[in-house]
Amino acid sequence: MQFEYSPFIVPLVFSGLVSILIAIYAWMRRSNQSAIALAVLALVIAEWCIGYALEIAAVDLAGKYFWGQLQYIGIATVPLFWLIFTYNYANPGKRMSHRWMLALGVLPLTTFLLVMTTEWHGLIWGEVTITRSANLA
Repeated sequence: MQFEYSPFIVPLVFSGLVSILIAIYAWMRRSNQSAIALAVLALVIAEWCIGYALEIAAVDLAGKYFWGQLQYIGIATVPLFWLIFTYNYANPGKRMSHRWMLALGVLPLTTFLLVMTTEWHGLIWGEVTITRSANLA
């Protein structure tokens, strides 16, 4: 897999690194009920940002496709962890039940599985091609 530098990846890598620092900071304060959810949220945001940067930097179609699929871990789970974090933050002393978290996790899991198996059914991407536009492919 080959990569090529593009100035478009700089803000993505920077925001990914800042998100990792936020995750570490939140994890060190995990005695607070919202901190763990914030740490996980920051990690999936970092995964999304860095995955997108690697997709942009990848030269060949296979690399772009791989990183495009992998970043769906973040794309699909950011709303879930954002909801869990805001619920825990807005309701001090109460945590969202594991049953609710599992129920809410069905849609992100389904989305990720559809992305990983899209070659068989074409529900997410029907046809994958490289088109160059504004120094992006």
